[in-house]
Order: sequence, then C-alpha cells, then structure tokens
Amino acid sequence: MPRHAIGAISSNCRPKLGLGLLATSCLLLLGCSSGEGELVGFGKYKLGKTTPGDDYVMGRCDPKGSNTFCFMNRSPSIAGHKTQTDLYFRGHGEDAPLIEIQVGVWDCKVGPVSQDLHKKLGEPTEAADKRALWALKKMTVVALLPQDSNLCMVHFLENSDTKRIDSLFRGTKPALNAPAKDALAKDAAAKPTTEAAKDAAAKPATEAAKDAAAKPATEASKDEASKDAAAKPTATAP
Repeated sequence: MPRHAIGAISSNCRPKLGLGLLATSCLLLLGCSSGEGELVGFGKYKLGKTTPGDDYVMGRCDPKGSNTFCFMNRSPSIAGHKTQTDLYFRGHGEDAPLIEIQVGVWDCKVGPVSQDLHKKLGEPTEAADKRALWALKKMTVVALLPQDSNLCMVHFLENSDTKRIDSLFRGTKPALNAPAKDALAKDAAAKPTTEAAKDAAAKPATEAAKDAAAKPATEASKDEASKDAAAKPTATAP
C-alpha cells in the first residue's frame, strides 16, 4: 500500500462564539466535525472520515484480519506528554474508513493526563479500576490509566462498536464463536468424568498394593510370635 508524506498535525475545526470550552477543546486536542464543534476524533484523525490514502496518515499499514492497521502516526500531545497514534480502518484499500484511534501516551503521569482529559471531555460517563469512559454524541472515548505503568492508552471509537468498547472498559475477553464455545463446554463436561474414571481405576490397585504390603508383615509377625511362645519354658510357681 503506498504511503504519503505527513502534513502538519493540527485540528482543522474552527472555534465559534457560543461553543466555549467545547470549541477550545476541539482546537487544542480533539478532532471535531466541520462547522459544529462535535467531537469525532483526535487531532486530524476523524472517525468515519480519515482513510489510509490521506496525506497526513503516515507509517506502515498492514492488513489485520478484515481491517487495516496503520501505526506510528504523529499526533498532538496530551498534558505535555508525547503521543503515538495507531489507526484501525474497516476493510482494505486507500478509501477504507477509520473505525478506531488508539493513542499511546508515553512516560505517562496519570494525574495530569487524567485532568487534561476531564478538561477536554468533561466528567466521564463511567469510571472504575483505572479506566474512564466518555459516551459522547458521535464517539466513545475509553482511557486506560494504570498507576504502575509508564504507558497510558486512550481509545477513540465509534459509538456503534459496543463489543470493543465493553472489552476495553470492562477488561473482558472477546466473545468466543459458537464452535469454540461448544468444544470448550464438551471438554469441561468430559474432564471430570475422565478424572473420576482414572481415580476409580487407580484406587483399587493402590489399596491392593497397600494390603499386599501389609499382610505378609502381619502374618510373619504372628508366626514369629507363635514360635517364641513354643520355645519359652512355662513358668512355674515357686
């Protein structure tokens, strides 16, 4: 897939009177739709609009399943932190639409980054376990802000991508397809039976071995005791 030279990264939206903080946020950090101030992406990268063929998309693009993955793209800083952006496009080709923006925040100081996101996006719709989610009108933002790592991740997604949003925010694994799920269920059902059968087969042998080992010793003890009793003279009263 041919690549293009990257242009300067800056928002192309224009602040309007009356938009206040939203317009300012759009200008400084987030992508907004033309003429409205509605947030739809990050920097120049716009969900549903940006394609691999745009001249500001740089880096290497590789197919990833049914999608296209373009990584090492330049992007605006967050709270003074350098960022690197990966882009996911639906389908293959120069005109594939952007479906997810994944921003890595390097040497992440969670406090300032979290404050900056709150300032730009407002209070999160949900927050739990070092994660925050903003459900906006035209996109959903999920921030992963671990205290024990120097990398924070901020994902910008289409509102319709509910499975991916839930997977990121809840930390859940992608749903299994039906055949795999059925195979796992069968394996789980069969395993206890197999283990029980093994135990049942092994137990008699083990018990028999114990009995075989114990019995000769017992019989030998009895025989020795009988011989000793016969050999000793019977004591007589004085």
